[in-house]
Amino acid sequence: MPIKVTESLLTRRFLLSLNMLLSPRHPEEPPVDPAAFDRLPRARLVGEWQGLVCEFEFLAADELRIALKLLPAAHLHLRREGRASRILGRLGLSREVRIGEKEFDERYLIQNITQKDARALFNPRVRRLVDALEPFFNLEMLDKELRILKYAPLREGYEPASALHDLEALFELHLATRAVDLPDAGLKR
Repeated sequence: MPIKVTESLLTRRFLLSLNMLLSPRHPEEPPVDPAAFDRLPRARLVGEWQGLVCEFEFLAADELRIALKLLPAAHLHLRREGRASRILGRLGLSREVRIGEKEFDERYLIQNITQKDARALFNPRVRRLVDALEPFFNLEMLDKELRILKYAPLREGYEPASALHDLEALFELHLATRAVDLPDAGLKR
């Protein structure tokens, strides 16, 4: 009788493979027991990448949160513009920040940063890096963490190498934003 591969098992095996990419094993080390990942209460991996602590956690079968523990350039929340936020914006009830780039402003909702800082931060290079991280649900720069909630359909080809690529792109975004001089020093709006 074939074994049914559940979403939970699929996400845990994904993290096991990702762990092997992050921490290649030396021949003298014992192999990682795949069953250890199956016993975890949730599909989560904390590891190290280029000397930084990183975290991967499945919040749903196709929603992967990728986080880098570091000090971001600013404190902000960015997500895809939705129907509800468009309606609130038209009514003047939205708390989103616009940067003055029509295409970007129509695609993304920026919050928790001053307009002056947002305009400085989302320069053409940073906007390209944000677009390169698509598809994602939201991107957050918090006090000690930069994280993104990615659409990660494992059954449609999102692989551990894809997650590693997204981690690298997230770090590149971090470097690009840290290079920006923020007029309001990243103060919340």
